[in-house]
Amino acid sequence: AGASDLFAQRGVLRPTTEEKQVAFFRDAVQEHPDVAEWMPEGEVRERFPDVQTVDGAMLIPDGGAIDVPAMVHALLDAATDRGATVETGVRVTGWGESGRKAVLEVDREGSPGRSTADLALLCLGQGYPGLDPLEDLGLRGIKGQTVTVQRPAASDRGDLIPMSGRGYVVPEPDGTLTCGSSYSNDFDDLSPEPEQTAYILDKTSKMLPGIDAMEPLDVRAGVRVKTESTNLPIVGPMPGRDRIWTLTALGSKGLLTAPMLSLELPGYLRDPATIPEPVRL
Repeated sequence: AGASDLFAQRGVLRPTTEEKQVAFFRDAVQEHPDVAEWMPEGEVRERFPDVQTVDGAMLIPDGGAIDVPAMVHALLDAATDRGATVETGVRVTGWGESGRKAVLEVDREGSPGRSTADLALLCLGQGYPGLDPLEDLGLRGIKGQTVTVQRPAASDRGDLIPMSGRGYVVPEPDGTLTCGSSYSNDFDDLSPEPEQTAYILDKTSKMLPGIDAMEPLDVRAGVRVKTESTNLPIVGPMPGRDRIWTLTALGSKGLLTAPMLSLELPGYLRDPATIPEPVRL
């Protein structure tokens, strides 16, 4: 998308927040010394004096954070620049095949219609309820929240980089912190829930003390979609279809798995047999 500047590659720190993480993180560092290093507690305290650990932290020097909404806009802009037509406010209500074409039934702001293409790739998230063929895939949504707070006044003695231990904390350019996340299997709407906000601030305060006392500046909620049986995405032609495909169930690791699958997608479309078994529909 020509937007590599959106990725703030400052490293990611994984502070230990409980004893059982210590051996787990140390083992990971030994297994992957090319991408991670172990920081003893004293070294963490010297470089990041406000960060709290049980017994040190894992540092991923090449890690970083990205503004996801900005990334999505950059991807859509790049697609438009390369000839794609991007429509919003359009709801897919059904699909089928006619000859060598995929046919989508759509609703454009109350006006029903159809769109045709050589192939349709359904990348639906929480829009799947009510679409029976997708519901048959065993999908379910997991609601999550993020919370934005000011950095605690008592916690400004040194540098901060994105942290991931129990939850995550991402320092923003304006001095605020984005904290996450929560996992709700049962929900009636997408409104943020105060108890989940408190849960996020409590667990992230184990890494950066004082966060739990801060007043939320912004709270956002969204839904990750996964399958009931695994934490892996699924890709492939819909059952009984040749020209209607899906790529869905990306779950909470979609920022990693979506680009990986997308790079391989042209090959999958030419030969569905090349789709790896663990993610094949």
